[in-house]
Order: sequence, then C-alpha cells, then structure tokens
Amino acid sequence: WMAVWSGGGAVARQMRDMGLDPDSVAAAEEAKRQVAKEANDAKTPADRRVSGAALKTAETLLTAARYALHGRGGVSGAVHDYRLVIQKSFKDAHGAIQGLEDDSERGDSERGRESAVTLSLWALNPALAFNDLAGPDAARCVVLTSGTLAPLNSFASELGVEFPIRMEAPHCVDVHKQVWAGAVGVGPAGASLHGTFKTAAEFAYQDDLGNALREWCRDIPHGVLVFFPSYSLLDRVAQRWKSTGAWKALERATGKKMFQEPRGNEQHHADAGGR
Repeated sequence: WMAVWSGGGAVARQMRDMGLDPDSVAAAEEAKRQVAKEANDAKTPADRRVSGAALKTAETLLTAARYALHGRGGVSGAVHDYRLVIQKSFKDAHGAIQGLEDDSERGDSERGRESAVTLSLWALNPALAFNDLAGPDAARCVVLTSGTLAPLNSFASELGVEFPIRMEAPHCVDVHKQVWAGAVGVGPAGASLHGTFKTAAEFAYQDDLGNALREWCRDIPHGVLVFFPSYSLLDRVAQRWKSTGAWKALERATGKKMFQEPRGNEQHHADAGGR
C-alpha cells in the first residue's frame, strides 16, 4: 500500500504539519551536532551516548528535509522536486518484502504477516545532490566516466551541469547485427507470460517462465543477464524454482551457473548462488 503527495504545495504543507520548517530543521541539525560531539567524547557517560546508527538515521532525515526546504548551492528551494511517500509493506513466509497492489488485496493478506510502515521523501531531481559536487563553491573539476552515460545532453540536463568538455567513443556492439529486441507472450507449456501483479503470483507463470529461460539459455552462448521488475518478484520466482528443482535443472540443461543478486550488503555474496 502506498500514498504519494506530489506538488510543492502539498509536500510543503505535509512537512509543515509534521513540524518540519526551516527553523525546526536548523534547530534539529544543531542538536544533532551537539549529540554527535558528546558521542565522540570519551568523558561522556555510556548512558548518554547516542549510537552511530541513530545519528546516521537523523542525518539522512535532516539532509532530505534541508534539500526540500532550502535547495543547495545555486538551486533554490526544492520542495517541488520532492514527493512525500508513505508505504506499508509485508513480509511473506520466506522473509521477502512485498507490497499490496491495491485495497482489494488487503484483508486476509494482512493477517499473520509482519508489516512495516515507511515514511520517505523522494528527491526526483538529481541536480540537487550533484550541485554539492559541481556547484559554484564545490570542486574545481569533476570527471565522470561510464559506459552508459549516453545520450550526454539529457544526462547533463538531469545533473544541471553543462560539462563543456565531452568525449563519446563508438560502442563496441553493432546494434544492426548484434541486437534483437522482442516480446514473448507465451511460454513453452502455453502459459501466458503476462507479468502483471496477479499473474506473476501464479505457479503456471513462474514455472513456464523457467521453461522459457531454460530454452533460451540453451541457444544463447556464454553468459545471460535476466532482469525482473522488482526484488519481490525475483525472490518469489527464485524460491519457486528452488523448491521445484527447476533451478538445478536449468543449470544442468544449460551448463550455466545461476547467481541471484542479493538485496543489500547485509546478505553474504554466497546467497547469490542460492546456498
């Protein structure tokens, strides 16, 4: 479940109702600095020290509020570039986090499942943060290198920087001979590969998606990279394939070792292999 407040006026009003205005944020930042100073002082009693995790959380919240209320560098008040979001998510039996598609999915789905409510300020303008690096009072020179920055004009526009010196090398892939894009609507067993929220929860979809992937990987040499629209669907499908034996069957049939991207640093890299 998710509620989103968009538009500068709506976001500013909600922040004001929560007590987040320029004066209160400035006072909170000063209090955080004093608390951090005490936490790093060896003379401070243990029961008065605030943990590093709490200070990091406070810094994250206050930074988002400061950007939204004041902007940064040459970027003026940025509340119009933010969305205020409240999300309610649930953990299934395997610990995977899942959201609810809409109100009709509630009721029985909520009972017996651990839930968490998250309040977020989403910044939709990357120029707010990048201005700290490339603004008038920041670094004299910033060099960005990547294989996926093109088109450069739109990238520069998003970051709010001109980048007067640019170099773009030709791509190593011949898109006319080496790239094919298409949509596959039906799996080998006849199941519809229509990955909507409702369909993706059906075993027929998950099983035939594995069948299709097995057939494709037999014909495609070397490595294959598979993307899912969300971590929750990735976790759900991977758990199904492991429980049915399809995971190991795909590895045997294709000679390819499968790895699953972990959600974050808290998971050991070995988890990627399903161990």
